[in-house]
Amino acid sequence: MGVLMAAGEGDVERDKILIVDDDLRMLDAYRRHLKRAFEVDAAKSGEHGITMVSQRGPYAVIISDFRMPGMDGIEFLTRVREAAPDSVRMMLTGYADLEIVMEAVNEGYIFRFLTKPCKPDVLRGALEAGVRQYQLLEKERELAESRRVQAVLEQTEARLKAVVVERTRELVIANKKLQAEVEEKRRAEKALRDSREILQLAMDNIPQCIFWKDANSTYLGCNKSFATLAGVGEPGNIVGKADADLPWPDAELLNRYGEFAMETNTPGFEVIEEVRAEEKRTVLWDTGSFPYHDEEGTVIGVLGMMKDISEEIASEEAMIRRERNESIAKLARAFYNELREPLNIMDLSRDKLSKAQKHTPMYYDVKKIIDQVDVIQQIALKLDKIAGTVRSG
Repeated sequence: MGVLMAAGEGDVERDKILIVDDDLRMLDAYRRHLKRAFEVDAAKSGEHGITMVSQRGPYAVIISDFRMPGMDGIEFLTRVREAAPDSVRMMLTGYADLEIVMEAVNEGYIFRFLTKPCKPDVLRGALEAGVRQYQLLEKERELAESRRVQAVLEQTEARLKAVVVERTRELVIANKKLQAEVEEKRRAEKALRDSREILQLAMDNIPQCIFWKDANSTYLGCNKSFATLAGVGEPGNIVGKADADLPWPDAELLNRYGEFAMETNTPGFEVIEEVRAEEKRTVLWDTGSFPYHDEEGTVIGVLGMMKDISEEIASEEAMIRRERNESIAKLARAFYNELREPLNIMDLSRDKLSKAQKHTPMYYDVKKIIDQVDVIQQIALKLDKIAGTVRSG
């Protein structure tokens, strides 16, 4: 139960053929005549031929004897048709089998049949024709595969084009939307910047000092009045500084008020007394510290406001003094008016009493009365003078 094979000779790639015959001498003869033109495998039965097809295939041409023990040639080639449909199938047979073989040819089982005994040149010519048929079928198959691949590629290309068109449309829409969002953001940023500039301009043109810090008491900004007071020049120069960095002597006191407002989460109001020795005056600052919060209500910083109330306090004190002086003037004038009539009467009486003789018993008593009248008159004149001076002041 051996299988005859012929190894390929030279470097030229040759087409593979399989010859199946139960006559080993015929197989050996076929191999000798065909080995230069083909790569020849040989099997002595249909069963071994099926094994060769599965293990050594594919073959360009498979040629089989018709009459073999066990599996005959038609059954073998029928099974080959199922296992290797691209291989070209041929059959060797005697004249007595022509009717059966012709039926197989008509049904498409085999490409060509050869009669026994078959001359080597005829066999070789038939095999060459079978190889050409195999190559043609291969090319047709490759062409069909190429067309199928081309069709798939065209379908894929069409789908990709559709996807690209759709994605392009989506990208255009997304780009327009993004451009609109960018433009909206740009406008919002410009509006915010303009609002900040307007707010900064408004704050810079009010007399009150305004500043704001983060939760670590680091300055985030201020208005021009506070920048001048703190000695930093421009408002932008205070950003990132702490109170310890400022030359203003009362900065640390202001810092304590702000930290207390943040710790207690309660607005605080204090008055700071700043002594300016060079100016020889004292400035009173009315301060307010207001904690501000994030969306969750957590304190994230403090807003501070300061106002110079020195002039207001001075005005209030002047008004108090004026009101007090007016009250004194009214009181002095009232006393003067009350004393004026009795003094006039006393004046007339004094002239009469002054004529009394010295060394008389009444003289000294009269003298005391006259002296007291003089004192009262002096008091009345002083009250009149006080009333006039206060009114004119």
